[in-house]
Amino acid sequence: MSGMAIHGIDLACKAAARLERRMVDKDQARRELTWAEACRREEIIRGLLAGAGRSGRIGRPAMTAAAASLGIHVATLYHLLKRFRADRRVSALEPGKRGRPTGNKQLTPEVEAVIATAIEEIYLQPERATMRALVRDIHRRCYAKGLHLPAYRTIKHRVDSLDPKTVARRRRHERTVEGMRATPGMARADAPLDFVQIDHTQVDLFVVDEDGREPIGRPWLTIGVDVFSRMVTGFYLS
Repeated sequence: MSGMAIHGIDLACKAAARLERRMVDKDQARRELTWAEACRREEIIRGLLAGAGRSGRIGRPAMTAAAASLGIHVATLYHLLKRFRADRRVSALEPGKRGRPTGNKQLTPEVEAVIATAIEEIYLQPERATMRALVRDIHRRCYAKGLHLPAYRTIKHRVDSLDPKTVARRRRHERTVEGMRATPGMARADAPLDFVQIDHTQVDLFVVDEDGREPIGRPWLTIGVDVFSRMVTGFYLS
């Protein structure tokens, strides 16, 4: 690869990182504005409820004035009032609260293809790349193609929807995967500590007397190994 090409990729990565930081800043500012608007709605709605008295009925003129103050339609204010009566928290009044669930944002097929390819080539590999590294790679690819940069939580939602066993198998080193494969006559472990194998072996060393340095013998090492993860759970030297 030529020096100019490498320099171009480096510039694209730096630009993608700057865009990612700007998106985080914009997202933070958007959340602050959303919370401020929810607090303003709560103040006005609590005033309406306080003025309703024991009957709980709010007159049309009061609703119209409150809706005008909030800059929304009266029907929207009735909906907010119903929501707040069911859930007396400020967060219930956040704008767009009933929108598309987190992680289900509609993306273009091109962006979805970039995410799927990056997950396959970066995340589902024995090197076990982090989520942040995966997001950076996806943003770099999207930026190079002039595509919209998907949010971190959208990408994480795609990863979380993968089959856990497939992820565990693909993100392990080949030697570990080989050790996890079932063999005839062996019990299958589906989770850590389902089965622990005990192995005894004589150490290739001689223990000598502390005083006269006379040889005592070769000690035995007992090791417990978790079948699922192939991790050593404990050992005993005798």
